[in-house]
Amino acid sequence: MTDVLVEIRSLSRRFHLRDGDVVALDDLTCDIPAGGRIAIMGPSGSGKSTLLAIIAQLDEPTSGSIKWPGLGKATHLRPRHIGLAFQTPCLIPALTAVENVEVPLLILNGIGDPRGPAIAALDRLDLGHVADRLPEELSGGQAQRVAIARAMVTEPSLLLADEPTGQLDQTTGQSLVRALIEHAEKTNTALIIATHDASIARQMHRVWHMNFGKLELGQSLRAVS
Repeated sequence: MTDVLVEIRSLSRRFHLRDGDVVALDDLTCDIPAGGRIAIMGPSGSGKSTLLAIIAQLDEPTSGSIKWPGLGKATHLRPRHIGLAFQTPCLIPALTAVENVEVPLLILNGIGDPRGPAIAALDRLDLGHVADRLPEELSGGQAQRVAIARAMVTEPSLLLADEPTGQLDQTTGQSLVRALIEHAEKTNTALIIATHDASIARQMHRVWHMNFGKLELGQSLRAVS
């Protein structure tokens, strides 16, 4: 398998609105390496979420290209190869916390009993005690961590987290980031976190900066293992 998981070349995304076009991404070129840890920083509206959505195949570029040479067939990336956690938890209201985490395993089929891996994912985030609670019975921070556990449970090659600590207090947020990094290191998962928090960015291999749809690739902060 190639060391490059995602290859982006001259990628742009424009949204056509009634009062004119909005350029969300403007001529981006970058590679995401296997096992890399990348923080994407930038103000709200700079294009961070749009970029993650295109990497996860939730959206398509207006021009340019994106390829996934290290992730197998591009038509079957989620949830096996890419895990995604949004800015908001997006849990299924009728399912308990553990049942929400089981969903990606059920989609894949043939995994066996999904409850064991789902409970293990919750335990990594100190959430075992809320496994049987419904989303309405969780705090905002607990719900966000359940969503992270759901993104982690299939042990994907690439994990995308869009402002994962936005609804958490500083202590809980730092604990969550440590859990994400430890999981990524243990499984050699590439991890991309879109964040406003410089303390999170300093824990990553690289920091990329986005502004008005432009991407500046930062220097490596430490060697990628």
